[in-house]
Parts: sequence; structure tokens; C-alpha cells
Amino acid sequence: MRSHVAFESASDQQSKILRWLTDDLLASESKEFSVASIGAGSGILDVPLLRAVCQNKRVEYSAVEPFEEQCRAFEQRAAESLDPDNPRLTIINSMLGRMPHGLQFDYVLSIHSVYYFEDLRRALEQMLALRKPGGQLTIAVAPCEAMNRLSEIFWRPQQEGNVWFQADVERELGALGMKWESARIEGALTFDKASNDATDIVSFIVQCPIDQLPEEDRDMIFSYIQMVGEECDGRLSVPHPVSILTLA
Repeated sequence: MRSHVAFESASDQQSKILRWLTDDLLASESKEFSVASIGAGSGILDVPLLRAVCQNKRVEYSAVEPFEEQCRAFEQRAAESLDPDNPRLTIINSMLGRMPHGLQFDYVLSIHSVYYFEDLRRALEQMLALRKPGGQLTIAVAPCEAMNRLSEIFWRPQQEGNVWFQADVERELGALGMKWESARIEGALTFDKASNDATDIVSFIVQCPIDQLPEEDRDMIFSYIQMVGEECDGRLSVPHPVSILTLA
């Protein structure tokens, strides 16, 4: 979790996703609605989103997260930041496919969670089924460009070949006969390559502790990041885009 926090702190992408989601939810004509966040993690995005949206809307929010430690972190973050009466928050410690039967929501959010599903098409079907009639599924997913090509090289052996990016999600949605709208957000990951955080940030990119890798692999990783990014005064800035797919 430390590497995730360091990574998000170095990127401006999350704040841009937060702004996009806030505007989208506040644009709802309904004063009250329900939301499910799939793979909500520690609430690092969800809690600020709720803090912004609940100023104008009443929200029933279900945070779905399979890891108990992350659920506890979400609960603590929410307790420190949110009104106990709004949102009506439920934290569901569960895999997507093992959620209680029959739940449906006005909005279903999957923010950077599709990478980790073993069966992408099945996961998309399950998320689509969580929508109420007229509901919306919103998926934030990275394109496999620049930095994410490095992620793919290291993730693929760990995920046994299953590494999903934007093109994969769009292919599977098309196979399911779905139509969607796509918006691209341009972000940047910026950090001091000599800082202690650099190790955590790059470890999150490749999804493994880089200090446990052979020196030649570490050198290759940093050389590649320098190649795809820009360096100024010892700081690296690497493109960090995301696409938001909306199915209403």
C-alpha cells in the first residue's frame, strides 16, 4: 500500500479523475442515488469523491474490495473525513463475483480495477448486471502506452498472461454488443529519481519490489522510464494518461 500511496502522490491523474467523476455524479438529475465502487481499495479516491458529491446529493455508497486490510483502511479514512449520515456507506469485503445476490445500483464505478480480473469478459458482465435499469457503468482504464508497456512486461508473468488495458476492455465490450462513450485524460507522473519515493513509485509501476530485482533489471527499468519521459533538474515526468469509458 505504501508504494500505491507514493505513486498516486507523484501523479496528477487521480485529481483529474476525481474532478471528472465529481462533475459526472453532480450532473445527475436525481438528488439521491446509489453507487457501487468495484475495487475501491483504501478509499484514496472514493472518500474525496464522496466528500465532494455529498455536499449536494444524498448517496448510498457500496465500496467493494476483496482485501481486508484495504477495507479497514477505507473504513478509517471514511470515519475521519465523511459525515456519518451522508453517505450511507457499506464496505463489502468481497470479490466482484461473490457479492451478495440481487444488488443493483444507479452508478457502478471501476476505477483502475479491471487489470486484476482473471476473466475480463465475465467481470464486465458482472459489473453490467449490477446496474439498475437506466444505470451507468464507468470504467477508468489505462491505454497500453509508454510507461504501461513496462508495466505489462512485469505484470504478465505475475498474472499468468492476463494483463488488461483499454484495448482489451473495448474488445470485450464490443463482443458483448455494448456501446460506450470514451473520454481521455492526460496525466503526468513526476518524481525525483534520486528520492526514496522513486523506489516505491517504480515498484508500483512494475507491481513488484524493484530492490529485490537484479541490478541490471533495475537499471533497465530506470533507463526505459527516462527514455519515455522528460527530465528536468533531476526530476522525471512520464506520461500517465487514462481513458474513461461510460456505458449508460
